Amino acid sequence: MCIVFDYRRVVSILMFAVSTQSAIALPVGDGREAVQAMCSSCHAVSRIESSMGYSREHWMALMGTMVDSSDNPDRQSLIADYLAKNFPPNHQRAATLVDGDVKINFKEWVVPTLGQRARDPVQAPDGSI
Repeated sequence: MCIVFDYRRVVSILMFAVSTQSAIALPVGDGREAVQAMCSSCHAVSRIESSMGYSREHWMALMGTMVDSSDNPDRQSLIADYLAKNFPPNHQRAATLVDGDVKINFKEWVVPTLGQRARDPVQAPDGSI
């Protein structure tokens, strides 16, 4: 039995996946282009849309863990204003409080610290990177 690998089918599936990922459009408003340029250069816009949403201050703090935009505070402010206006805190995913005693289990995973990214250089004890 011979299995033929159809590259055209794979390419068409990949093109569909990419087109559906980029189909999400940000709301129109001041700062939209800055968000598209800054945020979508690293991740899909859908990550913003599916986030819990944040206040302006929380968006500023979150941006500070991703990119250093301190050289352009006006752009930083524009992006934070846009995100806070269009993606405010989403309370649909808020915690549900339960009365009485509840048995819970915690599982731990080793994860990067806030602000650390896999692309960050690591300095060895001798100073080399």
